[in-house]
Amino acid sequence: MGFTNYLVCQLQDYTIHGYNLTWQAENTTFAPAFGGESGQYDEFTIATGGQNVLGLPGTHLSNTALSQSGNAYLTIFFQTEGSDISIYNRADTSAGGIWTSTTAPVDQ
Repeated sequence: MGFTNYLVCQLQDYTIHGYNLTWQAENTTFAPAFGGESGQYDEFTIATGGQNVLGLPGTHLSNTALSQSGNAYLTIFFQTEGSDISIYNRADTSAGGIWTSTTAPVDQ
């Protein structure tokens, strides 16, 4: 689990999700979706090519964000194969941003 602009966690099905929270003490809630549609929240699931990306069970997870000119750029790190660090990036300028990815090998 990690937090910058979003709380990022791995769910029981091994998918990686992010949630924008309001963090208002005992009134903490999910932030509304871009465009403000009722009942929808500002959240994401990391997916590429229409398929959800699965992390290794119990993967170590880290995330960071860069804010520039009012836009947030998200980077999330986790393992998908065991001998790698997968790096997923998204310019979060509107709902449904496209994820790009690369991997960094881990010396064994």
